[in-house]
Amino acid sequence: MSSSSSSVIPWRWVIEYLADVPDVGTSILSALVDRFPEVLANSFGAVKERLSLRYLEEGSGMASGETPPAVATNAPSTSASAAKIDAALTCEEVLLSKVATTNADVRGKASLDGGDLHKFILLKRATLPKSSIDLVLS
Repeated sequence: MSSSSSSVIPWRWVIEYLADVPDVGTSILSALVDRFPEVLANSFGAVKERLSLRYLEEGSGMASGETPPAVATNAPSTSASAAKIDAALTCEEVLLSKVATTNADVRGKASLDGGDLHKFILLKRATLPKSSIDLVLS
C-alpha cells in the first residue's frame, strides 16, 4: 500500500461516517469529496453507496434519521418491497438514473415515483452494512 493510499483511509472513514450524520448536508459531503477525490476513486463501493443514499434522502426530502422498517430474512423478493425500483440496484445506480431522468425531462420531473423512491431508500437504509468506523469500534 502506498503512502498516498494510506493517507486516504482516514478521509474515507470520515466521509463515510459523516454521510450517516443527519445534520451534515450533502453540500458539506460534496466539498469533502471534491477536496479528496481519491476517496471515491479508491473506495470499495461502501462509501459511494452511503453517499448516494444520502443524496437520494436529501433529494427526496426524507430525513436520514427516519427509522427503516424491519427486513424479513425469508422475504421471497426484496424487489417487491421497493415497488417499481429494483432493490438489486445500488443507490448510486438509482441516483444516476434519477439525475439523468430529471435532466432529460424539460419540466424537471423525475419518472421515479416518490413513494417508490421512499420505499427503496428505507430498504437500503435497513440493509446498509455498518460503517468502517463502526466495524473497527465493535
